[in-house]
Amino acid sequence: MAKVDICSTRKDFIAEVPWGDGDRRLVIVENCHHGGREYTHLHTWNRHRVHDCWYPTKRYFTIPRHNIRLLVDALAAALGGHTADKPEWLAYFESQMAWRAEVKAMDLLNKVNAPA
Repeated sequence: MAKVDICSTRKDFIAEVPWGDGDRRLVIVENCHHGGREYTHLHTWNRHRVHDCWYPTKRYFTIPRHNIRLLVDALAAALGGHTADKPEWLAYFESQMAWRAEVKAMDLLNKVNAPA
């Protein structure tokens, strides 16, 4: 097995992808080699409204290279308009969030309608 320098990181630029409306946002796609592992980095950048310079945002996704095909397939399915059933954990989470929002709304309504 080849010796791997766990401290070195090499990034290879892949693409600059426009993101959202206009030319003020983009995603930088890079392949990253670090510690013997390979990842794909997606990092969003914005163009400043006043100074017109680019700056990185906090939106940064690191995807292991062996999972990229799954992401590409999911994006292609979304582009084709395909849908699927939600996983059970996601459906449960969303139902809990909807219930909490309803409880908060009822609590707020009770506070507004409470006699002074």
